Amino acid sequence: MSDNDKQLESEFLALCSTIGEQIKAKVAQAEKNLAEAVELADKHGIPFDSGVSILGQVYVPPLYHQRFKSLDQETITGLLGLYQYDLDHKGWERSAIC
Repeated sequence: MSDNDKQLESEFLALCSTIGEQIKAKVAQAEKNLAEAVELADKHGIPFDSGVSILGQVYVPPLYHQRFKSLDQETITGLLGLYQYDLDHKGWERSAIC
């Protein structure tokens, strides 16, 4: 390994022990918050869009289909900022293309 690579490796290891830990903490907090959002959605039947994942998935709780599916879908999608096809899914479903 060259001296430059050794220096670069040392820099990377130092960053991992500081910034890497900060990143892990942020991800853990995001996971906790997302789990709480799912819990609220499941409890009340309200779908939501999540930019937390790279896919930007929409979560549609089963209760939504039981309680609110008969409502005007255009109104629902407008309120939530979703597309009609998003509400056809349950949970974190995505198309096979994605």
